[in-house]
Amino acid sequence: MFKPTSSGSLGNHGFCTDSYNTYFIMDTTNRGWVFRNHTTSSNIASISNTGGANFSGTVQIGGTTSTTQPYSSTASGARLTFGGSADIENYSIGTNMENVGGNYTKLDIKWHTGIRMGAQQNYGGVRIFDSEDMGTLRFSVNNGSANTVVNSGDFVVSAGEISSSNYAVGTLQNGALNLGRTDTNYAWSGTSWASDIRLGMLLNCSETYEIGVHDSGDSVDSFMKYNGTDFEMGNNLGWGTTTFAFASSITAGGNITAYASDERLKENIKPIDNALEKVMKIRGVEFDWTDEAEEMGFEPKCKHETGVIAQEIEEVIPDAIAPAPFNKEYKTVEKDKIVALLIEAVKEQQKQIEELKEKLESK
Repeated sequence: MFKPTSSGSLGNHGFCTDSYNTYFIMDTTNRGWVFRNHTTSSNIASISNTGGANFSGTVQIGGTTSTTQPYSSTASGARLTFGGSADIENYSIGTNMENVGGNYTKLDIKWHTGIRMGAQQNYGGVRIFDSEDMGTLRFSVNNGSANTVVNSGDFVVSAGEISSSNYAVGTLQNGALNLGRTDTNYAWSGTSWASDIRLGMLLNCSETYEIGVHDSGDSVDSFMKYNGTDFEMGNNLGWGTTTFAFASSITAGGNITAYASDERLKENIKPIDNALEKVMKIRGVEFDWTDEAEEMGFEPKCKHETGVIAQEIEEVIPDAIAPAPFNKEYKTVEKDKIVALLIEAVKEQQKQIEELKEKLESK
């Protein structure tokens, strides 16, 4: 069946060269070689005359015996290559040693011109598990839906950006998460915000947490900041037309400026009529807050306090009444509006005093 080429003739289905290279030849079109188990008569492998090959069992790549451990150095460097050019190393699937979690082989997939993966969502899509036995699903693409999902654990981006076009959903730089344009370096420098950041968040292990926003000019204000002890709000922040409700007290080191009082913005100006009579209809009282108030989420400064009664104020100054922030079914008083009533009441009372003085002096 096989003869050396020096014999002057070839075997019917192959020959071996003088350098002991053996050649198998199928001299009939559309036929091939079949390797069969002698005992079971089952086909183990086949090679067609057109170049195709089939194997019914395991194909071992790397190692010298069936007992070679796949993670050992003996199996390292094994390759399944594609093509035959000088660049064949960059188009392969193979193993290499790497000392991560121990010095073991790692599977390398190399394809210089790009790698594509795809699978139908009805059949599970592309999934990544936490171990070789397909234990816990960590990450999936197209798994039953057209979504990319972090199924368990955290999604961590150590650098770069998560973006759409040139608007970043998140750019990590110097420990800060920058939200905004990414066509220029907008981020945290390590000591200050860049001038054109749109929104940035700085979270670090020294218990400093900061959110910076880009203002209407070319500077950045600290929107919110926690320095490890106190929570701070930035300056010059406009809230638009939104009303904010706070569950606890608001303390400021400076003035709180709100609303407007400019005469140029007012019309139909006239003094409050019968101010003293109206003052006589309201009371200054001391009282105890009920347990029901605290159960509804209201946190009074003291159990026993002094103040006024909203319903009494409402009868004489309706615009001084506002819904209580913890429950809009209850009322609170904008006490600054009582000042105008007191001013006019004092003036009325002073007028009465002056008139009485004149009567006494005329006698």
